[in-house]
Amino acid sequence: MLRFNSLHALTVAERQGRRITGAPSARYRHTADDRLDVEVGFPLSGGIAARGRVEPTSQPAGRAATTIHAGDYSGIGAAYDAAVHWITEHGYVPSGDPWESYLDGPGVAAPRTEVFVPCAERLDATPENAAQARADPVAERSIRDCEPRPLPLRVAAPRLARCAARTMNLLARHRLHQPERNMGRRMTFADGTTGVVYRETVACDESPRDPSVLVVSFRLRGAHGWGHALFQAERLLNTPLFAGFPGFVSKLWLTADDLDRYRGFYQWDGTRPAEDYVRALWWALALVSHRHSIRYCILPGQLRDDVLEGARSEEWSAPPDQAWWRLVRTETGST
Repeated sequence: MLRFNSLHALTVAERQGRRITGAPSARYRHTADDRLDVEVGFPLSGGIAARGRVEPTSQPAGRAATTIHAGDYSGIGAAYDAAVHWITEHGYVPSGDPWESYLDGPGVAAPRTEVFVPCAERLDATPENAAQARADPVAERSIRDCEPRPLPLRVAAPRLARCAARTMNLLARHRLHQPERNMGRRMTFADGTTGVVYRETVACDESPRDPSVLVVSFRLRGAHGWGHALFQAERLLNTPLFAGFPGFVSKLWLTADDLDRYRGFYQWDGTRPAEDYVRALWWALALVSHRHSIRYCILPGQLRDDVLEGARSEEWSAPPDQAWWRLVRTETGST
């Protein structure tokens, strides 16, 4: 299967006048249903247009721990273990999908495979912010804060369709609720902006086994004045786009802030399902929002209500790239 897809990709590139400029690579992505998506590609001399299952892509920018494994591919796991060990020992955390490049062709006795594991700096990696990170575990454990890399549409569309079907099933069984306990809650973030909760959607009341808080932000295209009120009313119809995704627990819907950004503040069961959801949702958000404004952050190991409660009494400064999601104060509708 991989060999067929690789040859097909080469054919598409050659027909568009592109040439290979480096070693082939593969990127691995875990899906919400615990399967593995494998993306195989080659660096090219220029961009190409998508043709069938062949699509242009790029490796993510940023830091990555890398090492080279020489020998049979069955031993590649040791290289990944070494990269992750280096990451944790040097004050970083894994932050994305790993990939590997194949430096030698067939017939080499001990072929070399270069392994890359993306990583991001922990906030407690320097003396200046160590005290803050110890007191604020959310900062320490934030491992994803970026623009989503959308799933290929052929992958995202079926997942959104399955999500809608599951949502209809939840509605039929009265498993979706809209409690009012958080209605009117004002949520202020480290960048000084504030959103107000105007709706809450809950799929179940059970505590997640692998809790993660997900924050999603985007800015609408061409929405002013009454357009925001119309969008907030219409968003109820968007429930099928998220409530049926594996791992969804609850969502707080926030009004647009001072910069016209909308946020969703979610409780999710599992970091990987949360990220898969955002990468599929990107296609729906891209229809109505500025694509560059779509951002998300995942806080592993966190219960949403604990984050809300903790923000009542503590207010932290935050680097600019984290300020949009870091909750620093909440006020209930009755205060």
